[in-house]
Amino acid sequence: MTACVLSRARALVLFAMVGALALAGSAAAAPHTKEKRELLDRVSSYFNSITTLSGAFIQQDSYGSAARGNFYFKRPGKMRFEYTNPPNLTIIADGLWYIVNDTALQTADRYPLRSTPIHVFLKKDVDLANDKRITGVEEAPGEIIVRAEDDAGLVQGSLEMVFTSPAIELLRWTITDAQGITTTVALSNVVPGGDLKASLFVPVEKSEDER
Repeated sequence: MTACVLSRARALVLFAMVGALALAGSAAAAPHTKEKRELLDRVSSYFNSITTLSGAFIQQDSYGSAARGNFYFKRPGKMRFEYTNPPNLTIIADGLWYIVNDTALQTADRYPLRSTPIHVFLKKDVDLANDKRITGVEEAPGEIIVRAEDDAGLVQGSLEMVFTSPAIELLRWTITDAQGITTTVALSNVVPGGDLKASLFVPVEKSEDER
């Protein structure tokens, strides 16, 4: 399997699991204590306060492979992860579709955004305290750590997200899949707010034709 195929597969797992954290409206809420619910409400408020967010990321896995690039969020509904290494991979949510574009393979895999867990992260309202997939939350010096698991969905595994505290900001997340393989994504140079061009969230094959 080529490096670009491996990176593409990891990216698919990455965003499916990130979305699983924010899966709201579940049938049953996790039995969190009052203190833990307050922590989760703080994190939910952080997500709900985001209109736009941009920065850089580094992605590393258990095999020692590393990838990097830039990310852009525009809530509700839109996201772009643009890999600069490998340079061929871009992931876009355009409000309707979740698209994995690999120019080296000349593929653009599309999934209805509403059918992917990432859709709920990009929705207008996030409510982690009432998400049955949240298995734990704790506060360490300067950090809040949120843990989630998904043993029933298409992508099984666990997720740990780390935020700064008391001012909430997402620092990094680590995914462990069903085989025990971990993928960690660390964010840097994060800029909240600001205008993001609409073309960032247009599928790559369309935006290139329109230039």
